[in-house]
Formats: sequence, structure tokens, C-alpha cells
Amino acid sequence: MVARSKAQRAHARAAMIKINSGNKENVGSSSGHFSDGNTSDSRNKPSEPPSALQTERVRVLEYKRLLHNARCKLTRAENAKGNLRAQTKEAQSDAEASRAKLGHVERVLATLQRAKNTLWMCDSRASQKLEAAVERSQTHVLKAKGVFKEEVREMTRDLMSICRVPLAWVNSVIHVVARGLGIIVEDSIDKLSALHITLEGQVAADMQLVNEIHTAGGLTISGDGTTDKHLNYESKHGLLITPTYSSDPNAPIMNTVPTQRFFGINAAIDHKSETQLQGWKDLVD
Repeated sequence: MVARSKAQRAHARAAMIKINSGNKENVGSSSGHFSDGNTSDSRNKPSEPPSALQTERVRVLEYKRLLHNARCKLTRAENAKGNLRAQTKEAQSDAEASRAKLGHVERVLATLQRAKNTLWMCDSRASQKLEAAVERSQTHVLKAKGVFKEEVREMTRDLMSICRVPLAWVNSVIHVVARGLGIIVEDSIDKLSALHITLEGQVAADMQLVNEIHTAGGLTISGDGTTDKHLNYESKHGLLITPTYSSDPNAPIMNTVPTQRFFGINAAIDHKSETQLQGWKDLVD
């Protein structure tokens, strides 16, 4: 037997009462057909208990109701199970998307962290580089591997040719000017080095002049003589076409600009034409 709850038992009793009331009415009506005198006797008789068939019918109805309720519960449970499966699948897809997004965010974060570290290292080194650059800009070296730099040689020749600085004062002038500009010169140039640089410049000028004469194709020479304190001097000049010496690589190698070159001054015995011609020959030799 299946244990029934109080509500089920109450529902069964109510169904039994309805069945009993219907049976009583049927009994009264059937007895009235036979005789009126027996009516009062049938009424006074106690009601008979329900038959076993009626009890089974009530029980069958109750089982049907229970089965219907169980089927409804099963349907609701299956629907809930389907909904839970759908929600679980959706939650899993959301979790996968969240994990993928988290992985992307972690990679981006790692990249940003590396960039931050790189910037921090660059920033920490920038101050050192700046200090080193400032120190290098405030310090100048005249020599490179024990040899005077080309710009130092040109400066020395310009000091002696343009500024008329004596050989003995070249080093002092360089240091005084550098100190006035806030630059520390570590090396020094002595008198003998300045003399060698000047002679090198003279040799380079002579070589350049010879090359220009051979390249020009034509030359116009001129000379002039003068006397100073009873001493005769002859100056020599030449007019020719020279290269442009431009720093632009697209500029033409040769230009048609006439240029006057100074060939030097030398002492002469007198101002005769024979003496001047011999001076030109000596210059060429």
C-alpha cells in the first residue's frame, strides 16, 4: 500500500460520502415503487457500508490523480532540466569567452609591463647620457689617436694667416678663446707643431695651385715690384679658371669662374725684365 497524506485521505472520505449519499437516494426511490408502508421502515434502517467495487473506484481515481500530478511534476522537472542544460551551456560559452578575454588582457598587460620597464630603463639612462653629452660638449680634444685633427690644423693656419697670431701664441689663443666659451681643452699645441702645420698648409697650397694650373688649360700671370728700405721685392699673381670646391655632390666639378691666385713674394736684385723672368723660372722649378 502506498502511504497517503491527510489531504489525500480527506479527499477520499469526501468522495465516499458523495457515493453514499447517491446510494441512499437510489434505495429510497426503489423502495417507493413497491409499497408506501415500507418507506418509513427503510428510512429507519441504518445505511449499508459502501461496496468493495466503489472503494476500488475511489482508489483508482485517487491513483489517477496522483499519476497526473506525478506526470506534471515530471514534465516540469524535464523542462527545468532542459533550461538548466541551456543555462549551463551558455555559462560555459561565457566562461570560455571570459577566459579568452582574460588571456588577451594578460598578454596586453605583459606587453605594457615590458614597455614600461623599457621606458623606465631609457629614462634612467637618459639622465646619464645627458650628463655625458654635456660633459663631452664642454670638453674638447685637439688630437685623435695622437694626431692633431684636421679642423685643428685649419684653425691653426687661420690664426696665423688671418688673425696674424705668432707661432708662440697659437696655443694660448686657443685656450683663452675656449675658456671664454666655457669649453675645456685637454690638449695643447706647441710652437714646433704649429710650424709644421703651417708648412703642411704651404705644401698643400702649392700642390693645389699646380693642379689648378694643369686643369685650367690657360693661365694669365702678372707681377709687380716694389722697394722697401733699399730692398727690392717682386710679387707674382695668376688668373685662371678653378673648380668650385662645392660641398654639394651634384655641383659641377669645374666652373667658369676666373680666380686670381697669389704665387708669393720674393726678393730681387733689381726690377729688370730679365730678373723678373728668372724669378718666374725659379718659381716654376
